Amino acid sequence: MCNYLLFITCFITNFIVLFFVKKLVLLLFIYITENIFLSFHFYVRTYLLIYFEPIYMPNDTGTTLSYYLKNVCNSKTFDWGARFFSFLCICNFPAEKSIRLKKWEQQQGSESDGHQLKKFMQNENVWDLELFNVLLSMEIKSEDDIEEGSDIEFLRQKREEIKKKNKKNNRLSAKRDESLARLNKLLSNFEKIWRKKSGIKVTNIKGKSEPSSPGYKDSTTISHAKQDAALQKGKELKKYMQAENIWDVDLFMELVDIDIIDEAGIAGITQVQFDEFEKIWRKASGIKRTNITSADSAESKERDDERSSARRDDALKKGQELKKYMQKENVWDVDLFIELVESGVTQSSDIASITQTQFDEVCRKTRVIRISDNNDVSFNANLEKLLTKFEKIWRQASGIKRTNITSHSDHK
Repeated sequence: MCNYLLFITCFITNFIVLFFVKKLVLLLFIYITENIFLSFHFYVRTYLLIYFEPIYMPNDTGTTLSYYLKNVCNSKTFDWGARFFSFLCICNFPAEKSIRLKKWEQQQGSESDGHQLKKFMQNENVWDLELFNVLLSMEIKSEDDIEEGSDIEFLRQKREEIKKKNKKNNRLSAKRDESLARLNKLLSNFEKIWRKKSGIKVTNIKGKSEPSSPGYKDSTTISHAKQDAALQKGKELKKYMQAENIWDVDLFMELVDIDIIDEAGIAGITQVQFDEFEKIWRKASGIKRTNITSADSAESKERDDERSSARRDDALKKGQELKKYMQKENVWDVDLFIELVESGVTQSSDIASITQTQFDEVCRKTRVIRISDNNDVSFNANLEKLLTKFEKIWRQASGIKRTNITSHSDHK
């Protein structure tokens, strides 16, 4: 009986001891594992906070400890052992600005400097952060700076990068291709805006065509630095040339080279300087001197046009009733109308008083004017139809028959 009781007692004692020991070992294992895991968690979390969150940590241990106590020790979930281990870990990292903070501060500074430029780009639907940063690096911070700037080489470089990306990534997703196409379109739109404001044409930037003559001076041969300096120096001259619709970058560069930087300086150009530039211009354009000496004929033609305009205005004042009658009878012609008024016919009732000689003279002058203005056969045929129709109206009003014309000629 005693042995039986002893066996039961030993069994119960061993069971209790083993149970608690197992549980104690298990709890100890869990505790150690949990601390290791939590320490690793704090290690990673603190690393991410330091390097990727917008938090600034100066190079002093006190601020690092303050940061640790504020951001790590506030967590009630983790024990002090893990916290202390994490603190030892973060003290080994260099204290510096995070990458994300640097980008954020750079973006904020850029947007504050180029607020006007950003607003302009958004209004013109050409907003892109990368393009915006490139423009700021070129000291372009407003719409006015775009007009003064001349170096747009970066646009061509961007296009080349896009082409290379498209060649290398032909199997990219449709979304990626769409993004590249959008960027290319954006750069094209911005280039149009820039060209419109700066006055520089496509040929002046690309300049890939071969020179047509030895004296040809392509703007691409001029360094961008020299062109920028000239634009800064001759702002007043550029505005004057644009206002007078004579803007040309090559002409502008030549004028600035001889210290002509405003409207007043043009009056100081000597004949020798003008002749020298004229030689360069003739070689580049291919225009010969005879084309300039023919300016007298152009001036005489202009005077003739002014004279004919004055004649037309005078005839319209005198012959309003005749004009309405001719339009009603579908025989309206401005040259015929002018000749009739100058012959004394200002009303429809005056047509009956036209003699055969006057009628022939009016028709002859009208034909001469029309042939000198236009030699088109169909155009002249329409004029003959109109004169024939007017002749019928005149004969009906005057009573002069066609036989009278033949007899008159025979009598002559």
